[in-house]
Amino acid sequence: MKAAEPYMKLGPMIAVGLYPHVTDQATRVFISVYAGLTTLIDDAFADKPGPISEFNYRFVRGIPQEYPALETFARLLRLFREHWNPVMADMLLQSSMMFIKSITLEHAVKDAEVRFWPGSYFNTRLNVR
Repeated sequence: MKAAEPYMKLGPMIAVGLYPHVTDQATRVFISVYAGLTTLIDDAFADKPGPISEFNYRFVRGIPQEYPALETFARLLRLFREHWNPVMADMLLQSSMMFIKSITLEHAVKDAEVRFWPGSYFNTRLNVR
């Protein structure tokens, strides 16, 4: 886990810098670990999204993740309700799952060509010809 060390150092800086109003120590630690882990996942899987392409599928079915960082993240997501009310916890959970999916999506469209079709809504609104 030596590779995770810089990310776990970054987590508390994010938690203290962006969430100074959070006074509950357990929640501050949770935010620190979450911030460090999401940064690690974003860096570690940006160029190889294969391992995370099945994250959401495995998560909703309770199947263990294939990589320790992803399994730790999955366990962390299940703890949201211990720190936030159900509505906020569900919003954070959905956002976290979309974060994972965004890494896969970013890789999938990396080399995609952007095209504008004549007469499309956006072309008409943006005056693109």
